[in-house]
Amino acid sequence: MQEELMEVSPIDIAKQKPAIIGIGASAGGLNAVKEFFKAFKSSLNVCFVVVQHLSAKYKSFMPELLGKYTSMDVRLARNGETLKGKTVYLCPPNHNIKIENHTIQVHTYDENEKINYPIDYFLKSLALSQREKAIAIILSGKGRDGAEGMKLIHEQGGICMAQDESAQCPDMPNHVIKSGIADFVERPKKIAAYMNQLLNQVKCKLSDEAVEKTIYLIQKQTGIDFSMYKKNSVSRRIERRMNLLDEQMLSLDEYNRYVMKHPEELQLLFNDLLIGVTHFFRDKESFDTLRKHFVPAIVENNIKKREKILPCLGRRVFHG
Repeated sequence: MQEELMEVSPIDIAKQKPAIIGIGASAGGLNAVKEFFKAFKSSLNVCFVVVQHLSAKYKSFMPELLGKYTSMDVRLARNGETLKGKTVYLCPPNHNIKIENHTIQVHTYDENEKINYPIDYFLKSLALSQREKAIAIILSGKGRDGAEGMKLIHEQGGICMAQDESAQCPDMPNHVIKSGIADFVERPKKIAAYMNQLLNQVKCKLSDEAVEKTIYLIQKQTGIDFSMYKKNSVSRRIERRMNLLDEQMLSLDEYNRYVMKHPEELQLLFNDLLIGVTHFFRDKESFDTLRKHFVPAIVENNIKKREKILPCLGRRVFHG
């Protein structure tokens, strides 16, 4: 069966919903953000949410500053608004921001939390809302904010990018890079160029026969059989690897020919299928119930049994 080309990009433009790209930056991140937007093509149907570490006392001049480097609308995010294309949304100082579907929610930091991680907070919502369509970039910044959010994006099949050694403060991007989940590591202007290419790529429909051939090639190289995996999950991972390649692949047959010549790409696909950072405790509510109710009851019951048995054992030892 031939792969059928679809008249859509990897982003769901047909429904007029823009791609959502998250950017996390902190110390030294202003220049990185400016460099990125200067190189990004603002004609694409996308929107950005930029999250930084800003004090409540800080008056943000970012809308005016970024407006010099992009033709997109740059604005502070407002609670309840729907995300629109060709717009850059900035998280207000001293606030957390998250999205549900394509709607923004903004609220002040939780006063009970000693440390806030606004980038992680947003990226986790991006991962759960957009899943394999999520795209995120971590630029210059101190600390590790963003690392956990990026792990969840990677787990959901999204795309993770990080600034290279050009970062003025490399802590934040380095945490992403060292975790092994960064799909692309470069300076901001090259990340922007790659983003332009990625968002313009054509998505192809993958036939079952072609997917099975890819699975066979993986098994031949690694000895691991993925034929029992859900076909949709395997297909999403294959599409992700195809989109990340510099060469535009118009069919899975073309990708299969490519991996036979480049076994290192097959290894990368194999690693993606394993999803090394996946969470074991997926159903949080169920495990919370076990932890709070069932486990304590089991432990208490065992303690009572032991208390009954020990005196009996003591009498046996005493009477020989």
